[in-house]
Amino acid sequence: MAEPLSTLSNTPTNRENGSDDDIDEFLNQKNLEFVSSLAPTLTYLTFLMVAGLVGNTLVFVVYYRRFKPSETRVYILAMAVSDFLTNVLAIPLQIVEIRFNATFYVTWGCKAIRSGSTVLVFFTAVILVAVALDRQKVICTGRLGSHQSLSSAYRAVIICAAASIVVACPYAVLAGRHTRTFPDTNITGITCSFDDRHLHSAFSTSYVTILGVMYVVFVAIMVVSYVRIARHLWRHKETTLALARRSRYAAPDASSASSGSGANAGRSGHGNVKEIPARTSLMLFVLTVVFIVNYLPTLIVASLDEGDPKTSMEDLEKNARFILLRTYYTNSAVNPLVYSFISCKFRHECRSLFGCMSRESRASA
Repeated sequence: MAEPLSTLSNTPTNRENGSDDDIDEFLNQKNLEFVSSLAPTLTYLTFLMVAGLVGNTLVFVVYYRRFKPSETRVYILAMAVSDFLTNVLAIPLQIVEIRFNATFYVTWGCKAIRSGSTVLVFFTAVILVAVALDRQKVICTGRLGSHQSLSSAYRAVIICAAASIVVACPYAVLAGRHTRTFPDTNITGITCSFDDRHLHSAFSTSYVTILGVMYVVFVAIMVVSYVRIARHLWRHKETTLALARRSRYAAPDASSASSGSGANAGRSGHGNVKEIPARTSLMLFVLTVVFIVNYLPTLIVASLDEGDPKTSMEDLEKNARFILLRTYYTNSAVNPLVYSFISCKFRHECRSLFGCMSRESRASA
């Protein structure tokens, strides 16, 4: 049976330095002091949890009920589910981890928290890569959505989920009990981090390095895809303007023929692009930028301390470190704002949904 979070440490060092009750009281006091010192971090996490819970629920309901089936809809629903799970599972468990910073003896719980968070973060990353490649395919090659492409989107989501689980598996081995000794005492506490057996090992170093390399590769793929999209749209715009100028100065008959042929050329070469809402591509691009910006601080700080935080830090430094290690949680609250600010259709459907709910409530009353 798993030990409760409040169980006393049974290390020889602790037994030599006082009674179990004294040690228990000391460690619990350290837990409370740690929570108090991280009040800004806990406030930040709580805000993200509440805002993300409301926002992602709204995103899922609106896109599921109000938007027609499409590849973009599949990807957005998948990200909404991932962000929702972050809000209801990952962030609350992160708060629990902070609460029992000196007495986190449940090894499987630590492994579950770290592995689960990695699954959700990596899933978002690979979904955004799939979205970037999909946008490039649709806009640059003119392949519009079809039943086959919709099935491909569902398969892509399943593959992304499976890949995320595989990538997170090493954390099930690496995460565990990390011993921390408090200054001026020989009493040790247990926190959730890289297990002492794997701290600074070749395995942990290689894993962190691989995650960093994968992040760079993903960013490169997304940047190249959106650069190609931007170039294609710019060329399409230049072609359209050139045709407009030519038809303006041509003779009436020639103008008529030219515009007809130009229209045909436009339809054959770029007509499909017009059917792709520009704001959708912009929205997905902004989601990608938000992820890149939010995950970068986490990756940098994690690679610097490799799961071995310093035990003596000022409150400001401590809060900065904890927030930077968890900036990826910001995605779960910011993504719904991106939809609402950029997508006019999303805002319209939200108003329509609330309008229907209001009318139904008045009718039932």
